[in-house]
Amino acid sequence: MKFTFKAVSIPFLLLILSCGDKSTDDSWEGTSTFPLTTDSRWEYTLNHYDIPFNDSSLADTQTFSIFRYVIGPDTLINSDQTIAVDDSTSRIDTTDIISFVNRHLYCISDGKLKEYGQGFFDVGDDPVITYYDPPHILLDFPLELNKAWTESTKDFISVYSTVVGIQYISIGEYDIKCDVIRSRMIDGHTGHVYYDSYWWYSNDGLMRNEFDFGVRVINDETGNPIDSVRSIQILELSDFEIQ
Repeated sequence: MKFTFKAVSIPFLLLILSCGDKSTDDSWEGTSTFPLTTDSRWEYTLNHYDIPFNDSSLADTQTFSIFRYVIGPDTLINSDQTIAVDDSTSRIDTTDIISFVNRHLYCISDGKLKEYGQGFFDVGDDPVITYYDPPHILLDFPLELNKAWTESTKDFISVYSTVVGIQYISIGEYDIKCDVIRSRMIDGHTGHVYYDSYWWYSNDGLMRNEFDFGVRVINDETGNPIDSVRSIQILELSDFEIQ
C-alpha cells in the first residue's frame, strides 16, 4: 500500500485536541436533537495521522472521504423504531481502492440518541449488524455544560461522555455553534485510557470529531524499541443537507 507523508506539527494537533478553553454562554440553548430524516446527508473528510516521535515532520497521513446518508426506518427493537444511517467511506489519497460502508442503527428514545447496533460491509454486500444490549447512549438531550453520562460498558471497559463547553465550527461561509463533548474509553480495572476524543454537535448533527488514540511503540526486527508513534484522527464536515 502506498502512503503519503506530510509535515504535521505535534504541538498544533495537541492544541486542537485540548478543549479546556472551550467558551461558555449562559444564553445558549444546547443541542436537543439529531437529524434522522430520510435522505439527510453529511459529507466529511477524515485525516488519520501516525506521528513519529523521532521526527514529527514525517507523519504517515491517510485521508478518507465519508458520505453519511440517512437510509430510513429499519429494525423495530423493543417498540423503538431504529433508523439506518450509512457512512460510505473511501480512501482518497492513494490509487489503492479502499471503500466500505458502516451502517448504524440509531433511534431517539427517552430523550437520548441511542445506537442499537452497527456493521461494516463492502459496497454491494448485505450488512451484518452487531446489536448492542443495552444500546449505546451517544447523546443525552438537551446537551448542557457539565452534563455527563456513560455511553456503554462491556467487560469493565466503559466509554464516559461529558459536555465540556461550546464552540463555533466554520462550515463554508457559515459559523455553526456547537456543544463540545469529551468521550473517553477507560479500563475500569487498570485505568488505562484507550482513546480520548472530542465531538462537536449541533441540531444539524455531527459537525467535527477529534480522536487521540495514544502512543504505541515501534520495535525493530529483534524486538528492540526504535521509536514511538502517536495516532490522531480528525473528522471535518464540508457540506450537509437536512431534509
